[in-house]
Amino acid sequence: MLLDSGVGIQFLVHFTSAYKAEFNATKSVLSVLTKPIMGPLLEVLECTLPLWNVCAETVEYLNSAAMVAMDTSCSVVIIWPFWFIFSTIFNNANSVLYPVIWFVGEILAAPFRLVTALASFVAHFFDDIVDVLDKPGQH
Repeated sequence: MLLDSGVGIQFLVHFTSAYKAEFNATKSVLSVLTKPIMGPLLEVLECTLPLWNVCAETVEYLNSAAMVAMDTSCSVVIIWPFWFIFSTIFNNANSVLYPVIWFVGEILAAPFRLVTALASFVAHFFDDIVDVLDKPGQH
């Protein structure tokens, strides 16, 4: 076994030290490359983060206000006729559009299925020919 011998353990020790050296070198290069960028980036973030927090709070307040308005105004008496009309239109459109889209998809897929079937047939045909030529006395 490779790990039982001294050579395998020595390989793992050297591999680990090489990996650590490569990692440290990469980290130092990235540190040198990103230090000039981080100062201006931190200044921009320092200016925009309070604005971002204000925007997030505003959206949260608007969302809660919209939900309260919807909860109070959307009773069964108001929503049910609109939902009935919408679902009827949606079901009728689906009953017409789904078969049309399915038919067009089948027409577009037919040439690919034909090519795949022909390629499969040719592959099996040549496989049988190779089997017959490879073992002439067994067939």
